[in-house]
Amino acid sequence: MTRDGQAQMDALPGIEYNGGAEGPAPKEPNRAAGLRENAWGGLVVRRIPERTVLRIRRVNPDPTRRWLKYAANTITAANLSLGLLSVLLSLMHLFHWAAVALMVAVLFDRLDGSTARRLGIASDFGRELDSLSDLVSFGVAPAVLVYSQVYMVYLPWIGGALSMIYVLCGALRLARFNVQNFKGGFLGVPITFAGGVLGLLSFVAKDVHAVGFAVAELVLSALMVSKIRIKKF
Repeated sequence: MTRDGQAQMDALPGIEYNGGAEGPAPKEPNRAAGLRENAWGGLVVRRIPERTVLRIRRVNPDPTRRWLKYAANTITAANLSLGLLSVLLSLMHLFHWAAVALMVAVLFDRLDGSTARRLGIASDFGRELDSLSDLVSFGVAPAVLVYSQVYMVYLPWIGGALSMIYVLCGALRLARFNVQNFKGGFLGVPITFAGGVLGLLSFVAKDVHAVGFAVAELVLSALMVSKIRIKKF
C-alpha cells in the first residue's frame, strides 16, 4: 500500500493498519472487557460497545419505620432495668417494692415479644437481649429477693444452694429455648412464670414458712428444665 493510502487508513476513526502484511493479521489479545475484534485483509477493526452508566439513588427509609425497630429492644431494656432495680431494692431490704418491680418486669417481658411480632421487627439481636434480660429479671432478681427476705434468716446455707440451683436451671432453660425451635408453645415452664410465682409468694412471705419457699423453688427449678410441652397463651 502506498504512503497516501496508508495515511488515509490511519485517518479513519477506530481503524488501525497492521503494516500491510499479506493475509489475515494475527489477533491481538483482548485487553479490555467487552472488546470485539474482527480481522481481514491486513486490517484490524476494533469495535468498542457503548458504555451504559447505571446510577443508583439511595432512598432514605421512612423515619418512623426506622425508629420503630428499636421499640421492642427499648422495652426489653426496661425489663432488664426493672430486674436490676429489684435486686437493689432486695439488698436494701425493701422487699415489697422489689416484688412490685419484679411484677412490672413480667408485664414488660410480655409486651416486648408481642410488639416485635406485630411490627415485624423481630431479630436475633433482640432475641439474645431478651434472654439476658429474662435471666436477670426472673432468675437472679427472684433468687436474691427470696434469699434476702426468707433464707438469710432461717436457711442461710441451704437457701443459698437452692437459689443458685434456681438460677442455673433458669439459664439452662433459656439456652435450650435459643437453640431449639419448638413452634406453638414452650418446652418446659418459662422462666418468666417461675420468677412471677416467687414474686407473688414474696407478698405473703409472713404467712409462708421457709420450707414452703424451698419446696416451691425446687419445683419451679425442675419444671423449667423439664420437657413438659406448654401451649402459648
